[in-house]
Amino acid sequence: MRGVIAVTAVVLGLSVVFTDAPAAAVHSPADSAANTSWQWPLDGNRRVTRAFEAPTDPWGKGHRGIDAAANENQEVHAPAEGTVFFAGVVVNRPVITIEHIGDVLSSFEAVTPLVSEGESVKRGQVIGTITTGPHCGSDCLHIGVRVHGEYVNPLIFFGGIERAVLLPFVSAATREGGPVDSSL
Repeated sequence: MRGVIAVTAVVLGLSVVFTDAPAAAVHSPADSAANTSWQWPLDGNRRVTRAFEAPTDPWGKGHRGIDAAANENQEVHAPAEGTVFFAGVVVNRPVITIEHIGDVLSSFEAVTPLVSEGESVKRGQVIGTITTGPHCGSDCLHIGVRVHGEYVNPLIFFGGIERAVLLPFVSAATREGGPVDSSL
């Protein structure tokens, strides 16, 4: 019984301490990039055909990007200003990678490049065209984003998901308007 009382006292004590404490400011990886939303890289309807699936570890299974519905030969646009980091073939996949401000890389496959490594690109500039690739044929564009080397959900940059907001901890007693009994 003493153990239950001790645990209850600790929990209630922490809830009193944190009830009035402001939430810690935690920045998402996207905070290091430009504060404006990126332009969707394809003209027409914006439709994601496969969502981002974060791997459990760096080499684990997952889908390190999103797939967007596309058509063969459709133009692909730079989502934001940057410098072409890579334009070529990785294994058997034609890929374009752009380096953006804040140590952010965006990658697109399967895309026939119309740009070269080291070339500066502007937001909305055509960088290539959809081609057939092993990831999803010619009916999609795979979009990946890395921040400081870590894959993140590209929709953070395209305005497709809301950022998490931490709120102060409030106990059930406080929410219900009752006093917090710390005598236990």
